[in-house]
Amino acid sequence: MDIRNYFLYVPILALIWLNVLLYDASCGSPEIMDQIKAVKDKILKNYDRTVRPTFNGSNTTEVESRFIPR
Repeated sequence: MDIRNYFLYVPILALIWLNVLLYDASCGSPEIMDQIKAVKDKILKNYDRTVRPTFNGSNTTEVESRFIPR
């Protein structure tokens, strides 16, 4: 590695590392987790109770079996 490349990359890596260390990772806070849970509950509300028709219009589960050679 050329010395010019060394003096170019080391400060950039140091700034990135400093940014990672100083970043406030508040994703684990209870407020954020409550918001995530509320969104998840809103999305999954009555998800299992809805009837989703298949591509041919029926509400049945389609099972397809094929011969698998050895």
